[in-house]
Amino acid sequence: MSYGPEPRRAASARKSPTLRERQHEQTRNLILDALVDQLAETGAFEYSAFELARRANVSVRTIYRHFPDRPALLAAMSRRVNERIGLYELPTEPGKLPETARQLFRKFDEHPALIMAQITTTAGGQVRSHGRKERIARTRQGVDALA
Repeated sequence: MSYGPEPRRAASARKSPTLRERQHEQTRNLILDALVDQLAETGAFEYSAFELARRANVSVRTIYRHFPDRPALLAAMSRRVNERIGLYELPTEPGKLPETARQLFRKFDEHPALIMAQITTTAGGQVRSHGRKERIARTRQGVDALA
C-alpha cells in the first residue's frame, strides 16, 4: 500500500484538464473578454493594464502572468475577436467566398463598436495585424482556385 504522492502522468495520458489548468484557462478568458468588451465599449481604445485588471477583476500581475507583454496580449485578443466574429471560418473553396462575405458583414453589423474600434484606432490596427497573414493566406487559396 502506497501513501506517497500519486505518480505524475504524462499530459497526453490525462483525460481531462486539471483544476489548475481549468482555472488558468478561465482567468485567461476573463482577461481576453474584458479586453474585447473594453474595446467594443470605448471605441477609442487606449490600452491600460490597470483598467483591464479592474474590468477582469484580477490583478495587474495576473495579467502579466498570462500575457508577458503587449504583443502576446494583442495576439491572443486577435484570436478571440476572430472567434467572436467568425473569421476562422473563412473558406478555401471559391464558390463559398460570396456567401462568406455576406455572413461576415452580418457579423460586423452585430458588433459595430468593436469593428469601428478595430478600424479606427492604433491598438485596433495592432490587433488586426496579428491575424492578417492567416486571413490573407486562407482568402488567397480560395481566390487562386478561381484564377
